[in-house]
Amino acid sequence: MFLNQAVPDQLLWLPEALSWVGSYWGAPAIAAVLLVWRRSHAPDAARSANLALRRFVFGLVLTMSSAALLKTAFAFPRPAVVLGEGFFRVVGMPDSRYSFPSGHAAYVAVLAAAIWPVLGWPGRIGLLAFAIAVGWSRIALGAHFPADVVASFVLGWACVEISAALIWLLVPRSRATR
Repeated sequence: MFLNQAVPDQLLWLPEALSWVGSYWGAPAIAAVLLVWRRSHAPDAARSANLALRRFVFGLVLTMSSAALLKTAFAFPRPAVVLGEGFFRVVGMPDSRYSFPSGHAAYVAVLAAAIWPVLGWPGRIGLLAFAIAVGWSRIALGAHFPADVVASFVLGWACVEISAALIWLLVPRSRATR
């Protein structure tokens, strides 16, 4: 509740911007950046980019498929439906009727998990801050409960790790890092 009510009306642009930037509609741009990075001339950078690209693409497919199934299976209502619109502020229109899981939180978790292995600590800290900020934005905008966001972070990260394990098992070692 506090996270939803704490943002003054004149600052609602911030969670709206974070939610927009943290949307899965940006996935093609991320994949394009990873493809360009993969084409770099340094062999180590190309291997790292290839690993990140595979983790991102396969993790995203598994995550978004799982999220769609979970949304339908659980059919948890949005916070305003449960608590009432007068009690819980809603900004904007949700993209579905259901709250769990959060597609935005799951997406930023996929992004974080996919590129985590190729970043140094400053990059990792920035990435974590970004993911937390996107998760906060979904609560501040009234789209999700905090538990939806946290569980979606776990879902996205787990799907990337499952995808990475499957890639490791199914793709011959000589091709897995290309």
